[in-house]
Amino acid sequence: MKIDKDNSEPLILSVSNKKKVKRKSIFYSYSFFVFMNLCMILAFFTSNYGGSKGIINEHFVIWYFAVPLIYLEAGICCNLKDLFAVICDGYLLLFLVLFIYMLVPALAAVGCYFLSNVGVNVRLLKGIEVLHCLPPPFTTSLALSRVAHADIPTSVVTTLTCHFGGLILSPILLYIMLGATVPPLTEINLREITYSTLIPLAIGVSLRSICFKDQTTTFENRSSWISRLLLLLIAYNLFCDAFTIDAATLYAIDILLCVLIACLSQIVITCICWILCSTWLNKHVLLASVFTCTFKSIGFGEWLMKAAFRNSTEATTVNLPLRILTVAQLLLGSLLASWLAS
Repeated sequence: MKIDKDNSEPLILSVSNKKKVKRKSIFYSYSFFVFMNLCMILAFFTSNYGGSKGIINEHFVIWYFAVPLIYLEAGICCNLKDLFAVICDGYLLLFLVLFIYMLVPALAAVGCYFLSNVGVNVRLLKGIEVLHCLPPPFTTSLALSRVAHADIPTSVVTTLTCHFGGLILSPILLYIMLGATVPPLTEINLREITYSTLIPLAIGVSLRSICFKDQTTTFENRSSWISRLLLLLIAYNLFCDAFTIDAATLYAIDILLCVLIACLSQIVITCICWILCSTWLNKHVLLASVFTCTFKSIGFGEWLMKAAFRNSTEATTVNLPLRILTVAQLLLGSLLASWLAS
């Protein structure tokens, strides 16, 4: 029987042990994707408990519990020097802003133009266009970056920069593309956003320099479950909203087309961003940039919908892509992050 010289074990046993370790690693990597699917199934059967219309206070759970804890944990994992270096990287920030607020809306407008010529519901296409004018969410891209082992300082800075920029740019894009007038920053609670993101981030960075100065690597490895669990909590509420939308006035073909368009657009935008960024960014920064570019803020999109199509009979149809994309981006994003982490 052959002996493995490195660990003095029979070669057959050594290979068998390596296969077991590899299987466990793959299972651990894809476990988050599995939990995301289980979360969606749970939301389907208990949609009356979560979401904006459920028993649980969705707004409080997300903005006063999940979001602050995600940014607190991210702050502890980030070095102030690394954060400042990303802030000073003007080329990266400019590229992401141009990609999110120029290239993506332009591609969406061209795609919707061709789809309208083949008979797709025009109101549905309006929702698709609004969808691609939105900024990245505060939590999804950051939490998925943790799952995929992306660069956390890059994810934090790019997410905050692009989202705050979107508070002004998204209403302008909406006016240019659809002629809908939505005053920027109207009904936006900047104080609440600051309390939920910037302040916990600052506290986390301070705690890193004071309490976790010599244990940052250990904390980063042991705390990765926090952002995953909190994202599952947010996803549950978003799934509940998606399953409670009133689609009685829509045809089944419209809903199926919306699902197909949302999934395809998510995949196409991810591929384009990956191709453009892979030529000049390292792997970890690339992953953080891709997650920032390819996810849209559903909460901000709902506010835009209400302001642009208030008291309109087409509000339900236009709002459908937002609900569908919630499911698409969480499932596809968790699958991509799990695959990259494996």
